[in-house]
Amino acid sequence: MVKGDKVNAVVTHVERCTGSSYNSRRIYVTYEYNGQFYPNILLGFYNSSFRKGKKLTLYVFPDKPNKPEHSDFIILLHIGLGLIAYAIGLLISAIL
Repeated sequence: MVKGDKVNAVVTHVERCTGSSYNSRRIYVTYEYNGQFYPNILLGFYNSSFRKGKKLTLYVFPDKPNKPEHSDFIILLHIGLGLIAYAIGLLISAIL
């Protein structure tokens, strides 16, 4: 379960990254949190549906209000960590 504070954000800028071997983008969002305005903050997660003007629900943690997370990223992170733990468990049980 996500423990951050939910905020409504808007995609303000989509930047195409050049010089990489794959087609990637940087997404910038703007939102307000605890009465403070956070303009053009880099979102550490990309989804091809993110376009300028798109409204997103993000999660902000009080100790890092300028590092928002998207719920899809948090869910994928938890699934990934769970799969890693499961794989380690399988390896340990195979060794023993």
